[in-house]
Amino acid sequence: MHALPWRCLLFVSAQLHGNLSDPLYHTLVEYSANTITHFDHTHIRRGICPKKTCARHMHTSTNLTEVVEACLNESLTRDYSLTAKIFEAYCEDYSKESKLDSGDYTFAVVILVLLGLNLLGSFYDFFCENGKNKLVGKCLLCFSVRRNWQRLAAPGSASPMQRRIKSIHSFRTITALLVILGHSPIPSILVGADPQFMEETYHNILFHMLYNGTLIVQTFFMISGFLMAYNMLLSEQKRPLSWLNLPKGVLLRWLRLTPPYALVMFFVMTWMRHLSVGPFYLKSVTSEAVACHRDWWQHLLYIHNYIDHSQCMAHAWYLGAEFQLSILGLSVFCVLHSNRVRKMAIGAVVVVGLITPAVYTYVHDLHAILIVSPEVALNFFVEDPTFNNLYKRGHTNLICYGLGLAMAYAVYNLKDSDLGSKRYKAYLPLYWSLFPLMLVIVLTGYVFYIDGIIIPIGVRVVYSSAIKFIFGFATAVFIYLTIVKVDRAFRGFLNWGGWARISRLTYFAYLVHIPILRFGTGNVGVLVPFGVFWILTNSLSCICMAYGLAVPLFIMVESPLAELVKVTLVPQARPAALEVKASKETVEIKL
Repeated sequence: MHALPWRCLLFVSAQLHGNLSDPLYHTLVEYSANTITHFDHTHIRRGICPKKTCARHMHTSTNLTEVVEACLNESLTRDYSLTAKIFEAYCEDYSKESKLDSGDYTFAVVILVLLGLNLLGSFYDFFCENGKNKLVGKCLLCFSVRRNWQRLAAPGSASPMQRRIKSIHSFRTITALLVILGHSPIPSILVGADPQFMEETYHNILFHMLYNGTLIVQTFFMISGFLMAYNMLLSEQKRPLSWLNLPKGVLLRWLRLTPPYALVMFFVMTWMRHLSVGPFYLKSVTSEAVACHRDWWQHLLYIHNYIDHSQCMAHAWYLGAEFQLSILGLSVFCVLHSNRVRKMAIGAVVVVGLITPAVYTYVHDLHAILIVSPEVALNFFVEDPTFNNLYKRGHTNLICYGLGLAMAYAVYNLKDSDLGSKRYKAYLPLYWSLFPLMLVIVLTGYVFYIDGIIIPIGVRVVYSSAIKFIFGFATAVFIYLTIVKVDRAFRGFLNWGGWARISRLTYFAYLVHIPILRFGTGNVGVLVPFGVFWILTNSLSCICMAYGLAVPLFIMVESPLAELVKVTLVPQARPAALEVKASKETVEIKL
């Protein structure tokens, strides 16, 4: 390991070594062998001030790492007859000032340009009456803060076919909230959460709604496939689709996703590393900035979910997979013109989606689900074979996307008379049983955490594909029965108008929630009192901060740039009297 500066605070990770005949070391090795529910207690992590703690060892070497290692080994050998070898060290050198580089200045210029455009667009909207129907005027109005606030606060689309799927906003928002909730406790592992309490949670089945909640992300893929197919079917009512719509559709999707994504990633790799100091901050935040400096181009091409071992925006694997699946969905509708052939292609997508996880599980000998083990979560899963080969790839998430495409046809073919029809009332018991069923499906993953049980490869192969299909099919039926108004009371909650407004913030909230968690982790200076109360308060704080930040970011970045794309690349002739009304139309946030 390279030499480190002397005047610094260190956060080190070290591997313990000893004699297996020693009862203590043997117990540590044996206990740590269960990598699913136990920390690796042969790995120790320490925060050290070398000048204060290791002063008497300073003369032994010119390499600070060797000095700290000798300092650790003195106490370990004396008290436990063990030694340690440092394999990772993060040093905050307080004698050095943080310097801005060209990337920092470039990001500042981007922010100033965006602020300037918002000021100019707002000024033009309030004080200029002429030229608003010309291209330049329309482009400036895209950045009007008043109009973008109206877009955020506007109700859903007035189109009857869009009102039909009003409840989709609630499913998308609730799914995003559950994903953020599931991610919130992960950083506590890094900062010294009580290992005993955390290991005990694996034996509490209620906590497995959190640990096995990784399955919930499949709802995002289903909603994405459903909205893409449904909107394509609506577009086809106006003009036939052709293969020429494919490259344009891919470009529009790229332009829709990339500006908010690039802005957050650009901030993470530049200014965020200057916001605080400390060895925890280096490990939690600065390490991600370094990875983003190296891998940013993979993210802008949306191939990063096929590149492993990168800490850069690890949660954004979903965007890569969703973009790839969107290309597949667009291809089905733009290249294939017969509905019969399209349905056959969708069926093939579902079948391939069933087979692919099973094949990968068998070939790579993977877990059937993403196991949220302590050591894996410590690195945000990026070193886990199951995460890299089964969880984040586009082609291993085909099944629920395919079910979303199929559901779009089912909803599109509904007649107005079908909505609220008495013939669907017979399905009311099924409707009420689906939500508990989905909870049971999630909790079945508990079996993979039970100590002492080795799950045969055949069971893992079947489970890895079947669980996605069963959960996805149950979710699709639940959404479909909500749309056909099978139940009045629950439908009122899911069709609440506020969901549409909150869902517009979901994309930015999803993008910023992990940087928020990393920032909070990097600034922890004490041991975390890890417990149920801490989990709840930390999760709620993260949700509030993520959606709070999403409001100005939507108004000043996401909505203006999305409208600018519509004005320049999707021109529509419309009367001037309809201009204000059209500005209130919602940009669908397809996470």
